[in-house]
Amino acid sequence: MKNNIQNILINLSSILFVLIPLTLISGPFIPDLFLVIIVIIFISINYTNKEYEIYKNNFLIFFIIFFLIILCVSIFSLNISSIKSSLTYIRFAIFALAVSWMIDEKKFLLNNILYILLTIYLVLFIDTIYQYNFSKNLIGISYENIQNFRITSFFGKDEVLGSYVVRFLPLVIFLTILRFESSIIRKRIIILFLIITSFIIILFSGERTSLALFILLMLFLFFSSVNLRRVLIAPLFISLIAFMLVISVSEKIKYRVIDQTMNQIGLSKNSERLFLFSKIYEGHYLISYKMFKEKPFFGHGAKMFRFYCIK
Repeated sequence: MKNNIQNILINLSSILFVLIPLTLISGPFIPDLFLVIIVIIFISINYTNKEYEIYKNNFLIFFIIFFLIILCVSIFSLNISSIKSSLTYIRFAIFALAVSWMIDEKKFLLNNILYILLTIYLVLFIDTIYQYNFSKNLIGISYENIQNFRITSFFGKDEVLGSYVVRFLPLVIFLTILRFESSIIRKRIIILFLIITSFIIILFSGERTSLALFILLMLFLFFSSVNLRRVLIAPLFISLIAFMLVISVSEKIKYRVIDQTMNQIGLSKNSERLFLFSKIYEGHYLISYKMFKEKPFFGHGAKMFRFYCIK
């Protein structure tokens, strides 16, 4: 039986968890701090109440084996940065268990996360359009990349607006389907809103990797379920029309998304040959392949790519 103090701690964990998507806009420090606090509260309450059943699952066993492997590999690499990264990796497994535990304790938690994310997407959409037209966002943050066109919204100098949107999109779509499973019309309207706004935000952000991830996600969803396919037809068609309109109206976005991509791939007149996405990325892929050939089973250790590049 949980006492008042434990109930307060559970409520605190739930609030911190719901706020993580919002705090990610400020950078990694605050969400990482929230993650650690949630993990500490989870472990302390489970230890106090001797509720150890949640640790007895295949996910945790698999994760611990994986954790020990990457830790051993990092230790043998004799790189402090790699060892440090591997040691702290276990927090993600405990965090996943903590989230599962919180959802059992607070049934409304997923609904709150959904509403927070929908609000964030709406605000980011409005802010993106505003920054594109006025060169600064709603609270006066301005950012200019002389070499490449970028819209960053509340992220300021961090060019991760499109990345943020596309990486949360599968979660928001899943939560929408889960929450409005019995209401088909609401579900279709929200998914329509999500896909169109997400696509426009990503397009205006100028992040081509995020745009590629968005296309891959839509293809996966489209071919994974017949029911989803019916829901996606309208928003994808509208997104295609929006893409053609934006490209025809905005020279900056057209140059960033179309012209610059064609040049980097090697499809321009002055190109020597075709590249895999770009000359720089092709170099990354070749180095990655070389690393894989040297140690195909266990790899070189966590966060070792940058050190391997120096060689």
